[in-house]
Amino acid sequence: MKGLELKVYPLAVLMVCLLLNQLIVWVLPLHTDIVLLEKLWPGLLICGLGLPAIGVWQFNRVATTVDPSQPNKSQQLVTHGLYAHTRNPMYLGFLLLLLAQVCWLGQLAALTGCVVFVVYIQLFQINPEQRLLKQMFGEQYNQYCQRVRPWL
Repeated sequence: MKGLELKVYPLAVLMVCLLLNQLIVWVLPLHTDIVLLEKLWPGLLICGLGLPAIGVWQFNRVATTVDPSQPNKSQQLVTHGLYAHTRNPMYLGFLLLLLAQVCWLGQLAALTGCVVFVVYIQLFQINPEQRLLKQMFGEQYNQYCQRVRPWL
């Protein structure tokens, strides 16, 4: 399983999970009439697009890598802005996009893609990134992890 670590770009994982949700809805058309879901998707979509964009912008401002397959090329630990509230705003944004899709589709069965995304990203992206960042930034990274949660 270690062979999958840092190999598949998170954006590709997002796309697969979006397709998975569509497939589930197509195969199991169990439409729910939860009005709240229908009203949530625009806000989730905006946040889901905004968080990754701001996260990339913050990385670019300090000239550190945004390449998720090579966290070892990080020049600086970003701990301000969004990163003062979540260690993974880009991945959180992707999850919000999946949740927006669930709400738009109106089918709770589509939460499957969300679960697959979180499990995969945690195991094969976030955990390896954290190991490398801990090696690179040592105590500074440890203190950051104590202050800021990985997702929310």
